[in-house]
Amino acid sequence: MNKLNSTWKAGKTSRFYTVDDIIAVLGVLPNCEAMQLPLLKSESLGAADPSEDFDARKNWPECPSIKKIRDQSSCGSCWVKYSKKNYYANNILGTLFKKRFHGHQF
Repeated sequence: MNKLNSTWKAGKTSRFYTVDDIIAVLGVLPNCEAMQLPLLKSESLGAADPSEDFDARKNWPECPSIKKIRDQSSCGSCWVKYSKKNYYANNILGTLFKKRFHGHQF
């Protein structure tokens, strides 16, 4: 690794002594419920509540990332990876939405 002459050098660190030390910096919060933001309902597009049988996978089959359910239960830094995937999915959905509807309809 160090033979690549990068801007940093790989090596051992004394920063982490135990697994708990590592977990403490992974973003895992002891009380996640206390950190949740309130749910906001967007009505800017006149969106109605989805029906009981609404399935995003069927509604937007062009979006591959919607079809996968990922287990995030034991990961402390997964928010980075999955926020990117959510951004990707939202980008696809936004593009599909623009193709189906025009701004003058709202």
